Amino acid sequence: MVGNLTESDYSLVYEGPRGRELKLMLCSTKGAKLPITLVKLTGKPAREAHEKLLASLSTCGGIKLLESTPKRKKYFVRADLAPTVGSYILLLRRSRNPSKWSNVFSKVLSGPQSMLGEHFANFMLMGVDLSTTLRQDRKSREVSGTILPEVADAVSASMKSFFSIAEKKLKR
Repeated sequence: MVGNLTESDYSLVYEGPRGRELKLMLCSTKGAKLPITLVKLTGKPAREAHEKLLASLSTCGGIKLLESTPKRKKYFVRADLAPTVGSYILLLRRSRNPSKWSNVFSKVLSGPQSMLGEHFANFMLMGVDLSTTLRQDRKSREVSGTILPEVADAVSASMKSFFSIAEKKLKR
């Protein structure tokens, strides 16, 4: 894991409208070359995630605009919410229906599934840990802290499966 993920500064960067890329970045921690892109999302899901994160995190003071240009917006993300933001970005990875997963995110944040919120955040932390382990095994030169694409795909698929099952169980 890079530094201490709970005691760091994070930013969310949205680049659009054409490029549509959303990145969660680690901006400060001890002993790391920064900034580090932890996880990113591109295309239509990036736009939807950007809008949903703004709406959800603004209400609790979890996000603050740092800079804005016509092509790029950069936000400060509260450290305690960064793993949740990262997990949401992972959840939307390779999604054909981002709206479905945005609804799950809403329910986990403040709805009937809010008891799953801590588990939701742990998916990103697991992705960082798994990526770090794989890098050590292959003696990779890739940037430490970035979630590897193959790990991001695996974590995303497991999240979708987990939350689909949880939603069915909680409806009973």
